Amino acid sequence: MVHTITIRAKYEDGTTRDACFQLKVIGDLLSYRSATNATGETETFDVPADGSRTIIPTTSPDTSVSSIVVQSKGTCSGTINVDNTGVVSITNAGSAGIYTITIRATDDKGAIKDVTFKLNVY
Repeated sequence: MVHTITIRAKYEDGTTRDACFQLKVIGDLLSYRSATNATGETETFDVPADGSRTIIPTTSPDTSVSSIVVQSKGTCSGTINVDNTGVVSITNAGSAGIYTITIRATDDKGAIKDVTFKLNVY
């Protein structure tokens, strides 16, 4: 959402001068939280060892998002990819463990939003 902010300076002689700028509030560019986990806790997704899983975002990326990438997969040895709609594909998930995955969305102005979830490989 873009807001226009106006600042008004008032001089000693009573004249005023306005200056405006726009402020873009990023909010949730992308989310992987379920309706049952709307509290802001980190979401956990399960996948069998060496298995595959697709994770679909709960909110579609904002139209201003210019790129979505896997920022970090921690020590997870599996293959993790994300497409331009935010859909995460996990293949050959690797060894059992709980891994922190970070997906980064960048908008057309360069603002960055990192979204983190846990991957429970069992």
